[in-house]
Amino acid sequence: MTSTGQPRAYPFYIACDISKSMWSDNLPSPTPHDLVTNSLSALTLELSDEPTSEKAHIAIIEFADRAAVARPLTRAYDLTVSHLNKGIQTDYLKLFSFLGEVIRNDIKRLKETYEVRPVNIFILTDGEPFVGNQRQPKTTWLPARNQLTEGLDHQVNIIAFGFGDIDEDTLTAAATAYHDRPLAFASNSSAPVSTMLDSLFKVIVFTVSQSVQKDELVVRAPEGMRQLQRKA
Repeated sequence: MTSTGQPRAYPFYIACDISKSMWSDNLPSPTPHDLVTNSLSALTLELSDEPTSEKAHIAIIEFADRAAVARPLTRAYDLTVSHLNKGIQTDYLKLFSFLGEVIRNDIKRLKETYEVRPVNIFILTDGEPFVGNQRQPKTTWLPARNQLTEGLDHQVNIIAFGFGDIDEDTLTAAATAYHDRPLAFASNSSAPVSTMLDSLFKVIVFTVSQSVQKDELVVRAPEGMRQLQRKA
């Protein structure tokens, strides 16, 4: 409870790539799409048992050709996820524009009851933004990303996790910085996707729990991933 008598709310958004590279029929089973969906189901159970589950508010976003809410922002103990849709390409412009709209509305609603703490967004992706027949250039989506992080009159942190065919420059451009280091993490080539995703979701639980308890962002690199540096 704050000095104003308002309880605190800590909003977290988990944005999951559902493009074809995550679920293609050419991929061995279980696909990354299967693993993410199963991990989300396990995540909801773990978060509901956390002592911080009343203060943490979680939303699940899915993105590919478009972005959509898979589960609207709700207290962690009420969160349930059993299904993610499937898309084709990966459009970062649609993702960041959509996140800006959703988060703006969520913050406005939460402020009626809570003191709203910084927003933290986890992005899980396995490839480059690709629209039509070419990669989507940073100049197309960076303005929407910057509007999200700088234009809401509220602190927004973006933690980007990349695995598979991901360009490190793209990942660091999408992520925000914390203590002068981008919150961007890429998988090691030797790490199995299943092991890395399991560790990644454990880090999400850790980040949610510790950030609420300490009232500041706490994040670490998942096993099988490394934190990236921006190139000079």
